Amino acid sequence: MLRLLFWFFLLTNGVLFAYRMGYLDSALPQKSEPHRIAKQLNPEKIRLLPPGTALKPVVAKAPEEQPAPPPPPPVAQAPKRIECIQVGEFPVSTQSLIEKRLASLKLGVKPVRKDYQEPTRFMVYLPPQGGLAGASQQVKTLQRLGVSNYFIIKNQSALQGGISLGVFSSRASAERYRASITKKGVKNVQVGGRKLVTRRVAYELRGMEESRMLTLQKMMRRFPKQKLEACAGQ
Repeated sequence: MLRLLFWFFLLTNGVLFAYRMGYLDSALPQKSEPHRIAKQLNPEKIRLLPPGTALKPVVAKAPEEQPAPPPPPPVAQAPKRIECIQVGEFPVSTQSLIEKRLASLKLGVKPVRKDYQEPTRFMVYLPPQGGLAGASQQVKTLQRLGVSNYFIIKNQSALQGGISLGVFSSRASAERYRASITKKGVKNVQVGGRKLVTRRVAYELRGMEESRMLTLQKMMRRFPKQKLEACAGQ
C-alpha cells in the first residue's frame, strides 16, 4: 500500500513539473494574449474613446407598429319608403292650388290624382217587392214592428214601389239608423245615395321616402279638414 502511494505522489509531482516548465503547452488550449487577439471578431470596428467619455446605454428599439388598416366605407342603405299614402279629398275648385303645393315640396314622386263623387243625401229604404201591392204589405209589417216613419216611393224610378224609412245628410247617420231598424226585426234594409255632387279630388303618393313625411304633414296643417291616410287596399 505504501508503495502504491509513493508511485502516485511521484507521478503527480512529475505532471506538475512538466506543466510549469511548459512541456504540456502543445496539448492544452492557449490562453495567452496573442492567441486571444488572433481570435477577435471584426477588430476594425473597435473605436477607442477619449478618457472620461460617458458611455450611453444601447437601448433596443421596439419594432415599429404597423398602422391599423382604415375601416371599410359604410354601406349605403336604401331609404325607407311608404308604399302608398293618400292626401285628402279636396273640392275640385282647389285642385290647381293643391297640385302646386305638392310640386313645391319636391317629394321625389309624382302625385296620382283620384276623382271622387259622393251623394249629398243618403236614404234608408226597403227595396220594391211586388209593386204597390207589395209595398202595402210591407207597411203593415213596419207598423206591427213599431216603425212609424216611412212613406211609399211612387215616382218613376228604379225604387218605385219601395219604402223610404228616412233621408240623412251623411252615410254614417244612415248606417246607424239602419242598424236600429234592423234590431226591431225589419229585414232587407238598404242605404243608398240620392243625388251626386261636384266631384272631389285626392292624390296618391306611391313610394315616397319616409323622411319626406314631416314636410307633407306641415303642408296638411293648412287644411285641417283633410287627412293623410293609407291608400285604399293598403
